[in-house]
Amino acid sequence: MGEPNPLIRTDVNQLLGQIEVEIRRSVRLRVFGCLLTPATAVQKDAAEAAHDKIALINHAAALRLYDLLADRLRKYDALCGDGNAEARGKARETVEALLPRDGWLGTLLSPTRGNLMTAESVAELFPSG
Repeated sequence: MGEPNPLIRTDVNQLLGQIEVEIRRSVRLRVFGCLLTPATAVQKDAAEAAHDKIALINHAAALRLYDLLADRLRKYDALCGDGNAEARGKARETVEALLPRDGWLGTLLSPTRGNLMTAESVAELFPSG
């Protein structure tokens, strides 16, 4: 099985249309899209169209995010011990050090200026642990 086809303008246009419908429903909202794709490359015209409206996220990036968050939740659960407040507090402090900086989720889901978010770019958000 070879590389998936690059993300094309038609796919981006479909999401841009959905975004436009939501903007018309409520003009006071800022609406962005998130396009999850198996693509590992983006055609230039698709990148230009997605630039300030869409977060382009590769499937492997979504899986990496899931794995990293699941790891942090498992660590928290393991560190909670008998579940008393002190143990939960220490577990929270330990796991918080393994999470990205404040605002990371908003940044992650913000338009990607036509760049495709990869598993590596997701991993870079998280401290080692």
